[in-house]
Amino acid sequence: MSSGSCLKLLQLQIAWPVDLPITELRGWLRLQLSQHGEPLRWAITAVEPLPDGGTARQLQLEAVVLKKDVVLNPAVVLPPEVDDANPSGRGNV
Repeated sequence: MSSGSCLKLLQLQIAWPVDLPITELRGWLRLQLSQHGEPLRWAITAVEPLPDGGTARQLQLEAVVLKKDVVLNPAVVLPPEVDDANPSGRGNV
C-alpha cells in the first residue's frame, strides 16, 4: 500500500450561524470545508430557513476537496479510462 492524494466530492448541509455576517461567510465556509480536506472548488447550491421558524438558515454546499495522505490499496486502483482519442488508455509517450 502507498499514500497519496485523492479528490472527494462532498454534499453538505451546514447551519449558517445567526451571528455570522455575510461578509465573513466565505472564510467561515472554507474553514468548515477544510475539515474534510483542501477545498478546490465549492458552491452554495441552496439557502433555506431552518424548520424552527427562526432567522437561522441552512446552506447546502457541493464541494470537491483534495484529501492528502490517503492510503491507497493497489488492489482497488482502477486503470485509466479508455476514450476514442486515446484507445490504449495510456498517456502521451
